[in-house]
Parts: sequence; structure tokens; C-alpha cells
Amino acid sequence: MQTRRIAGALALTLLIAAPASAVEVQGMRDFVALQGRYAPGGNCDRLPRFEVNAAGIRFEVSAGQFEQASSLEYAASYGGYDYEGPTQWFFPFGRDGNYPVLMAFNADEVTDKVSIEPHDEGAAAGPEQSAHLRTLVSASPYSRCRS
Repeated sequence: MQTRRIAGALALTLLIAAPASAVEVQGMRDFVALQGRYAPGGNCDRLPRFEVNAAGIRFEVSAGQFEQASSLEYAASYGGYDYEGPTQWFFPFGRDGNYPVLMAFNADEVTDKVSIEPHDEGAAAGPEQSAHLRTLVSASPYSRCRS
């Protein structure tokens, strides 16, 4: 009887604590509502800034220097299995289990707000972040450009 209770509790725990799943996506063509230009305060005259389009996310950290993220990890269940809010999470850089930053679109449940936060690099227990990622993180949050 005691063994059954333990087994039942373990099964329930595994169901409740199901791991978050991420899906590799090529470009952002399936995320039309997120497409557009973003910058600090919604002012696209400021750097850093980025553009979301069908091809992916194109970052401009310093004037005229671009980095294209075409293959991204979409953290489909990052908010939990029953999350139904507007926030969508992406890992635009990294591979093989190392994802230096996490982008949250509609961050804090606010439409058109994007946060970029340290994840595997620059976080408390992680390695130091590269200079261009530190720049992206320090300018966060971003808003959709007004013009």
C-alpha cells in the first residue's frame, strides 16, 4: 500500500513538473504579430535596435554592424503548460544547450514590450557575457518603433 502511494506521488510530481519544451524555428514567418522594428523606448534613432521579419531577427548593436539570427529556439512552454498569456520567449543565439540570452516578446504581459535578459551567460552562475550581448541586455526593455 505504501509503495503504491509513493509511486502515485512520484507520477503526479513528474506530470506537474514536466520540462519546458523548446522548438527550433527557421526565421519568424510564423510570428507575424511580432514582426516589426524595436528599439529602446520605441525610438529607432537609438541603438541597439533590431528588426523581426520572416527571415528572423536582425540586430544592430553598433551603427552599420548587423547580426542575423535566422535559426532560433522558440521556448514554446516557457510560461508553464497552462500559460495562455501574450508573452512569447525566444533564444536568438547559441546552440547545444547554451543559450546566452532570453528574449521575451510582450514581456510582463505588455503588448510590444521586449526584454532581453541574461540566460546562460552573464547570469549569476554563468560565464561572462560578450560585449555585444551586454549592450543588448543593458538597453532592455525595447518597444516597437513609433515611426
